[in-house]
Amino acid sequence: MKQILVDTILMSEKRKNIIMLLYDKGKMNIDEIKIALNVNSRAVMPQIKKLIGLNFIIQEKDAYELSDIGKIIVEKMQDLLNISSIFEENPDYWKNRDLSKIPEHLLKRIGELGHCSLLEHDRYHLFEYHPVFIEEIFESNYLMMVSSSFQPQTLSILCDAAEKGMDISYIITKPLLERLIEDCQIDLEKYLTYDNTELLIDHEDDDIGLLTLAVSDKFITIWLFDKKHKFNRTTLISYNESALQWGKELFVYYKDLAKPFDMHNRKYSFTHESNHIMQNMGNSFS
Repeated sequence: MKQILVDTILMSEKRKNIIMLLYDKGKMNIDEIKIALNVNSRAVMPQIKKLIGLNFIIQEKDAYELSDIGKIIVEKMQDLLNISSIFEENPDYWKNRDLSKIPEHLLKRIGELGHCSLLEHDRYHLFEYHPVFIEEIFESNYLMMVSSSFQPQTLSILCDAAEKGMDISYIITKPLLERLIEDCQIDLEKYLTYDNTELLIDHEDDDIGLLTLAVSDKFITIWLFDKKHKFNRTTLISYNESALQWGKELFVYYKDLAKPFDMHNRKYSFTHESNHIMQNMGNSFS
C-alpha cells in the first residue's frame, strides 16, 4: 500500500495537481476543479476516482476534498516538492555549495526560500555588492546581517542606511572585526555611534563559517562558499514571505551564538596592533 500511495502521488502530474489544488483551496466540485486546472471531465475524473479508491480524497455529494490521511501526506509532500523546486531551479548554483553552516532544523526547511533569483556580477562590479542588493537595502525598514567575509563597502553602506533611520543588527567573526579595525576604522567608529545599530561578535570563529546572510522586511540574500572554500559573489535573493521568516530564524540562531560588542570592556582577544587601535577608538568615545 505504501508503494501504491507513493506512486499515486509522484508518478502522475495530473493527480499531483488535483491533490495540491484541493490542499490549497479545500472542498471543490468537479466544475471548479476543471476550471482551475484547465482540463475536461475525461482527463480529471479517472484520476479523482483513483484517489478516492486509495482514501486520498473523499466525496460529499458533488464536492471533493482531501481526507485526513490525504492532508497529512500532502503536507509532507509539500515540503519535499518545495525543497526539490529550490534545487532544481538553480542546480548549478547549489551543486557545489557548502551548506554545513546552515543548522539542520533550518536546512530541512530550505524549501521555504521559495522562488529565488541569482544576481550575477558583471565585470564592472566584480568586487562590489550587486546594485540590486544595495537598492533593496535602502527600500527596507530594517536589516539583519551575518558575515564572516570582508567587503570594504559594507560599513559605508550600513552607515548610510543608519543615517536614514534604518535599524541594523550586524553579526561578524573576530577575524573580520580585526580586519575592519585595520582597514575600515573610520566607518567602524561611525557605525558604532548610531543609536539604531548594533554590532555582535561570533564568539566561536567557525560558527558562521562559510556564510553571509542579509535579511530585511523586504528580501533575503545569501552568499555561500563552495565546498573547496572558494567564494563566488553570485547573490541568491528571494522576496517570499516564507523566505523572510526562514532568514530571520537563521539570523536569530547566529545571534544566540554571538555577544554584543563592547569596545570599552574588550572581552575579545585581538592582535597587539588591533588592541592598540581599539584603545584609540575607546578613547575617542570617552
